[in-house]
Amino acid sequence: TAVEGGEERLIDASFSAHPSALKAPEMIVDAVTKYKVPYSLAHAGLDFNLTSKKVEEGEAILREKVGRGEGENGCWYEFRVYENCHHGFAARAKPGDEVESKGAEDAKMQAVEWFKRWL
Repeated sequence: TAVEGGEERLIDASFSAHPSALKAPEMIVDAVTKYKVPYSLAHAGLDFNLTSKKVEEGEAILREKVGRGEGENGCWYEFRVYENCHHGFAARAKPGDEVESKGAEDAKMQAVEWFKRWL
């Protein structure tokens, strides 16, 4: 929101791939529950920074608080895990690594479809 507690949104939808500098799972939960902006996450299964455990914790908290992310309580979210991919895969897949290259392409399509849905 533009102002804490206000109604005006600054963004209409959010997508992140292998985010860093997050206090997780708290900031993931806030992105969905506090700001009520549709949130999509492409998670690198081998991420050294945002671990699978933290993502799983965030998703479990969200399921308990707001549901499955399909609009319950005004909250929309999705998490997709890209197994055998490392932090940075969606922006800079390792050259010659077929798994990360496919992950990068799939994450790109995840973002495109998410924004087509919400924008």
